[in-house]
Amino acid sequence: MDIEEFFHEKDVDDYVILNVSQAEAIAGAHLSDLLPDVKSIIIYAKQIPDFVFLIDSRLKTNYLYSLIKEMDRISYEFSASLNSEGFNTIPVPCFFPVKLEDGKLKGYVSFKHLAEHGGMGSIGLNSLLISEKYGNRLCLSGILTEKSFTVKHNKLKKSLCHECNRCVHSCPAKAINNGRVEMTKCINFSNQIPKLIRPLFNTFMKREPIKKYMETIINNLSWNIDMICSECLINCPYYNTTSKHD
Repeated sequence: MDIEEFFHEKDVDDYVILNVSQAEAIAGAHLSDLLPDVKSIIIYAKQIPDFVFLIDSRLKTNYLYSLIKEMDRISYEFSASLNSEGFNTIPVPCFFPVKLEDGKLKGYVSFKHLAEHGGMGSIGLNSLLISEKYGNRLCLSGILTEKSFTVKHNKLKKSLCHECNRCVHSCPAKAINNGRVEMTKCINFSNQIPKLIRPLFNTFMKREPIKKYMETIINNLSWNIDMICSECLINCPYYNTTSKHD
């Protein structure tokens, strides 16, 4: 399988390849729990057009969910091709489902941390991956495979975030603190939960005995979240980075 050709055909903008030891050291995850004999992880990205974040929230949400599904289809096709070659390969969900760890929402693999380590970009104060070429409008996904690939790194000499705090000051929910976003404060998430029960909801998220039930509720809610806010993204200096769609 020619990765470069495959991603070119799928209009993928950038990708990095890490071996499993690198990935587990950076992501702090045991990837072998997902695929026992995993050798490589490929993280890839598509740039989202800038106009998407300026249109009606329902249209924006529909576009972004369609893109998530497209990324999952690309991962599935990639995996199917390698599986046919005799290498067990699985697509990692682009966005959903999420899981609960220590009361925090997390994906099954931290794409942005692996992408940062591979030199695709650096993580800003708003927790978004910033690419020198594609800005902060990247949708990330990944594939785990038993096939060994040559490690592919880009060159990134320094952090791209200016720490200008525009994202922090523009967040209407004050959800950005110390370089992380408190997802339960972000109005894209909290808007789905009645205000009166939000404290109770947050408490339940931290209770280990009911974690699985909370994960089920959250993942069901996730497919109905209206992406009404993009302030931390559009106020970042990297939002207007030149796009291939411009």
